[in-house]
Amino acid sequence: MREDSNRKQGNLMPKSEQNKHCPICGKGNNCGYGDCWCNDEVFPNGIFLLVPPEHVGKSCICRECVIQFRKSKNKE
Repeated sequence: MREDSNRKQGNLMPKSEQNKHCPICGKGNNCGYGDCWCNDEVFPNGIFLLVPPEHVGKSCICRECVIQFRKSKNKE
């Protein structure tokens, strides 16, 4: 998983600290901890700015939020 700025999601945090909810929408993020869908994902610039500071590095963004973010950027 990567973003153009090389920021990482929370799936590298110890499992006991994993938050299973997306910090953007609050829905389940389907984090697979270590074998997560996001490991090979390229995250668009700016998406991590939507994550509240207290969740940075602690909660994975869900796939649906990544898709919706890309759609909103394509409309601009």
